[in-house]
Amino acid sequence: MKQIIFVVGHYGSGKSEVAVNLAIHYQIPYLCDLDVINPYFRSRSVNHVLQQHHVQVISSIEPQAIYLDMPLLSQEIYDLFNQSTKRVIYDVGGSDLGAKVIRQFDVQNKPCDLWFVINTFREQTDTPDKIINEINKIQNAANMIVTGLVNNSNLLDDTILADVDNGQAIINIVAQKLNIPVVLTTISKNTVNHEQFLGNKLILQMYLHNHTYIQKGVNDAK
Repeated sequence: MKQIIFVVGHYGSGKSEVAVNLAIHYQIPYLCDLDVINPYFRSRSVNHVLQQHHVQVISSIEPQAIYLDMPLLSQEIYDLFNQSTKRVIYDVGGSDLGAKVIRQFDVQNKPCDLWFVINTFREQTDTPDKIINEINKIQNAANMIVTGLVNNSNLLDDTILADVDNGQAIINIVAQKLNIPVVLTTISKNTVNHEQFLGNKLILQMYLHNHTYIQKGVNDAK
């Protein structure tokens, strides 16, 4: 894991959930939310949780605009990239459209990783060829090479061991074809005792998923 990690993936891959969990688990002091694409599943929406774990969230120039659907990013995001020696996670918007924002950073002169999050239960990333196509699109958009794959194959609380194993089999084909390592596998309470996963293991807490549906329930009740 390098000093700076850009987390990318297809829409609905769970990349923001992974970014939040990474920041909390590895005690990374900064999480920069670069998602100007999806106004609902954004890491900044669980800022209160991240603060409890001493993670500072940096995102919009409008600090109260949690669901602001406008490309307004704080200058502090770029200052942190250029000046800080501390570890930072950048949660990037979905697919190649969201990945274009990475072009604004001089990644060639910084210790940066680009981790691609994959949920093989999404239709757009359920085969090796589809995943490779998505990786190519994001690399072209970001002008940066993917350095690690994240197996986030899950069905939320219904995930079982076979689901993660099946996802790993698909993703491992991609890893071998593109010579990109699987750096992380997200797991749940149902699969926590299994030892055969590729990369590091990360028990995934559904911070964003639970928050979004709580908020939806509150709004529906109004």
